Amino acid sequence: MSTAPQLDPILRPRQAAAFLGLSRSTLYRLKALGVLPQPARVGISAIGWRQSVLAEYVRASEGRGVPVEAAS
Repeated sequence: MSTAPQLDPILRPRQAAAFLGLSRSTLYRLKALGVLPQPARVGISAIGWRQSVLAEYVRASEGRGVPVEAAS
């Protein structure tokens, strides 16, 4: 019996924002502040985050909330 490999999809900004429960503007703000992990470049002008990287970010940041400077 063969087991299918686990896929780790790349989430584009709209999908990443939905995954994290944020607006896209907040996603970009957190990225600019260095709060979020750096995205991967998936094209000339396209970026995305591996779903596993964002899931790990969520696990690691549980209970910390959004930084005050990011909320303003």
